[in-house]
Amino acid sequence: MMMNLKRLNFTLLEPETFFEKEISNLKKLSNELSVWANKAGTNNQRFNRALDEVQDAIRFKRPLEETLCSKTHVRAFALSLESDTDNKIKITQRLLDAITQIVIKPTSLLIESLFQHFLKKFDELGDIVATGAWLHKSMKGRGIELKHGNEILSENGPQWLANQAIQQNIDFDQLVRELKLDRYSSGKFITLAQSIYYVERLKTITLNQGHELLHEVQKPNVYQARYDSESLLGHKILEILISRAQGTAIDDSWLNVIMAIAGDPRIPKSHERYIKWWSHIHPTLIQTVRGWLSKLDLRLFLEALDDFAKTSHDSELRRMYPARKQFLEGLFDAGLITHTRLYMSRQADYFLKRNYDKNHLPNYSLVSNGDKSIIYVQLTGAHLIEGSHSCYLWMYKHLDPEVCVFNYDISQPTYSQLTSGINHQMLQISEDMRAKAKITHSPTNFSWQRKALTTLRELGVKVTPKDVLSDKDYKQFKQQFGTREWQ
Repeated sequence: MMMNLKRLNFTLLEPETFFEKEISNLKKLSNELSVWANKAGTNNQRFNRALDEVQDAIRFKRPLEETLCSKTHVRAFALSLESDTDNKIKITQRLLDAITQIVIKPTSLLIESLFQHFLKKFDELGDIVATGAWLHKSMKGRGIELKHGNEILSENGPQWLANQAIQQNIDFDQLVRELKLDRYSSGKFITLAQSIYYVERLKTITLNQGHELLHEVQKPNVYQARYDSESLLGHKILEILISRAQGTAIDDSWLNVIMAIAGDPRIPKSHERYIKWWSHIHPTLIQTVRGWLSKLDLRLFLEALDDFAKTSHDSELRRMYPARKQFLEGLFDAGLITHTRLYMSRQADYFLKRNYDKNHLPNYSLVSNGDKSIIYVQLTGAHLIEGSHSCYLWMYKHLDPEVCVFNYDISQPTYSQLTSGINHQMLQISEDMRAKAKITHSPTNFSWQRKALTTLRELGVKVTPKDVLSDKDYKQFKQQFGTREWQ
């Protein structure tokens, strides 16, 4: 019979470790391992027969307690815990009772084998309580000391381990090493404990402030870890961070975690990433993230615009920048922006990738030609197309669902598609659907802001000069034009 056995890894531990009281002479342990390995060899026909019988029982899901009838069978069972059939082994009270009847005082190697299986499989091994109790009793009978054995060998072991790290305010990995459990770090027990540790810590760290834990949970091996039967750890991290920061201007350190794990939710629901992450998150929380990302879109658009103004030494653009920045951010702060989509020039794309971790950037598309960037802004009751440089500010009451800003399959539209092209497309539908305004950013006497405010008011958007002007500009605006018409 051919059977794929995983390599048996036995670490000869230093004094004051797991087998300290059981084996003081490491040479004795080495000899015992050699004897067992020889018995497991192909020259031992009795052992091979027992191993075949145990493996057949596992493979065909027959009760193992009915198969184990000798110490040789128990050794074969212990070896099977390290084979490619270990996932099919379920530890039950009846199985443990059968082992105890055969080997009243289990060997250290059998105990270690089952202990390793306990930590490796944990919630998948079968009867956790019975297995933990058997291990605790067997270790005590052999004089093997496991620090905090009562707590570790329980169904709440992972929770206890996580809470210990939190209560003692020490690094989780450090505690695992102190308890001599680090050699089992890849098992379900430690993985589950670590997940609980991260979740509980994230519930208590200071809101919207950087923390070393936020860097740790951005590691794929952390957020991709299984949390429970339905969720990955990343799902729990997303829920905690978004829920805690809801209603606030989320700090970059928190938003970066969300982006690193799940990316931008403003993608089709059929997208693989959306299915994996965002389909598990409550729609209210998703909408919260969309709002944060609209603010991020505005910031990135304005930063790219500012960078171009500086590097191109365009003095006119630099003069216009503060007012355009104030206007867009004012709309957001007034709670009027419901959605955005960003289109960056290749130069702006280079700027962002040079200054940001790509995992922390939102989704954006590229303008396929020219050096201008565009941002689409959806308001409650209006739609804006704003561009960098000397672009017009386009304003619409409605936009047809077929225009490019709603089509995520169009990832690199031309500049004209996003500007005059949309207006042309709307004109094809109806004269009334054309742009309500096409505004040049003339800074004289607040010319462009007044036109924009007037148009927005006509479209039913409740916005005032105070919302979109700096304090200094608003004071000057009041002196020149008054505010009665904006009340």
